[in-house]
Amino acid sequence: MKLSVNENKILNIIKFSPILFVVFISLFSSQLYLIERESDFEKEIKVTKEKYLFQNKEKIKSEIERISNFINFEKRKAMNLLKKQMEERVYQAYRIAYNIYIKEKNTSDKEKVLLLIKNVLNSMSYDDKQEYIILKDSNKNNFLEIKEKLEKFDTNSEKISFYKYFEPFDLIIGTEKNIKNYEKELQQDILLSVKSIKDDKSTYIFIFDEKGNVLSHHKDSLIGTNRYNIKNPLGKYVVKDIIEFTILNKQGYMNYSTGVNPKNLLHREKTSYIKLIDDWNWIIGTGFYHEIFNKEIEKKTNDLLLSEEKSINRIIVFFIIITLSLILISFYISRVIAEMFLDYKKRIEKEIENTIKKEKLLIQQSKMAAMGEMIGNIAHQWRQPLSTISTASTGAKIQKEMNCLSDESLNNSLTAINDSAQYLSRTIDDFRDFFNPSNNKKEEFNISEAITKALNLVNSQFASKDIEIIQNIEEYKLISVENKLIQVLINILNNARDALITTENQRRLIFINTYKKDDISYIEILDNAGGIGANTIDRIFEPYFTTKHKSLGTGIGLYMSKEIIDKHLNAILLASDEKYSYEGFEYTGARFKIDFNAESKAI
Repeated sequence: MKLSVNENKILNIIKFSPILFVVFISLFSSQLYLIERESDFEKEIKVTKEKYLFQNKEKIKSEIERISNFINFEKRKAMNLLKKQMEERVYQAYRIAYNIYIKEKNTSDKEKVLLLIKNVLNSMSYDDKQEYIILKDSNKNNFLEIKEKLEKFDTNSEKISFYKYFEPFDLIIGTEKNIKNYEKELQQDILLSVKSIKDDKSTYIFIFDEKGNVLSHHKDSLIGTNRYNIKNPLGKYVVKDIIEFTILNKQGYMNYSTGVNPKNLLHREKTSYIKLIDDWNWIIGTGFYHEIFNKEIEKKTNDLLLSEEKSINRIIVFFIIITLSLILISFYISRVIAEMFLDYKKRIEKEIENTIKKEKLLIQQSKMAAMGEMIGNIAHQWRQPLSTISTASTGAKIQKEMNCLSDESLNNSLTAINDSAQYLSRTIDDFRDFFNPSNNKKEEFNISEAITKALNLVNSQFASKDIEIIQNIEEYKLISVENKLIQVLINILNNARDALITTENQRRLIFINTYKKDDISYIEILDNAGGIGANTIDRIFEPYFTTKHKSLGTGIGLYMSKEIIDKHLNAILLASDEKYSYEGFEYTGARFKIDFNAESKAI
């Protein structure tokens, strides 16, 4: 097999251009490097300083953001736990009240039952009698809102409440918790956690409140003191300046002179990242001292100087060696690439040939499977009208033989026979249209009509299996290949039918939903057959993959549906398992979603 002209050009470029390029670059770069080495060195030092500064600033910012996220997480977790506890306590009180009501409603009058419930609930307390169960009547605020929602959380700056509506006495059962007391306990726990973080003392974490009280510091002696109006040895109000900066900016970097370095007690410049925790008025921060930063820069500068001297001596030798090496390598690579081109061409042509054969086989198998399904559907849909024709004609014949055939009876029989014949004719038209190759053209159609056509072709087999099809259709138009879409819908519906047949002791449901969102049109088909399963959901669109017995499934229906959606309808087919409720019952099923994009969108 010979290489084409373009392939030979590519090989020549690979062979000769590196040689010329490397020689030119070697000479030019060597001279340029020697001339501009001083300028490059200064730039590298500048970049190094900026890099080190950026890294140090990012490090302290990351640490503060991590602590901020930790505080917010602990606050959310604590609040969720508190709500859960309050909810459980109110639910417990509700159950107690309801059980008393059920037990006593037939033996005592309503007022005595209510009094008994109040006495029992009033005796319930939590958290060392800081939280009680309370009852509210219809005169209280938010009663109608809670009654309508059945239960509700209320939160303000002082307390959090949870109420649940108790219908038998038109009352609200609830509990309340003082948020401030709860938050104080949480704050102490968080401060202990922050204090336990072990770090270099030069980059310790500090926490103040907005009044300058020290809440956390690496020096235990400073915790609990107020440093708002305290100057450092340089005469600067460090804490005051930090607080004013944070209140103004909420968060950010701040440069300032500190009077105390925990390592050597020298006065040095410091950069800190500071952030305000709004709802608690906490100011958290950490920083690094510039002297330590400058030592790192000095060390890096010396390393660069030494490296620069060595580089000047190595650069010429390096370029000579690399030039000669690349010349040899380029000749070798060009020969290897030529062999690879020939091998790839052979393999690609062989793969294309095999792929075409496989696709033809799959298409033929899909057609045969579809034909089998259609023959079964025809048999189901013709059985009833054929039975009607047989019954009407036989009845008319018997009545005629017995001389009791009236004109009205004859007309009724003939009408029934004609209606059934018309139904058979329409059925033939539906199947003929479905298999007609001339209908595989892209055109505009209503989504409801496509769904109706698909259901007309398979509906009889669903009705015979007690499968209910619930349609939630939002009408829109598509520009696509209607017959291809119908084929996909039939494959998905048949797949749902086969799964539903295996279910027992529950309704068999299929939901067909169509809707538009953000100018994109969607079709969803959802069943309640238990779902696909995590172990198989990633393989359902593979050819020949099936979870059914070999005699019941070919494993090509969903594969062909995926191929049609991708290659002919310019859409996306997705599958997932979904839990949902319908008419008071919980179900799990497979959801197939068709997402039409720009060329096949709703119009």
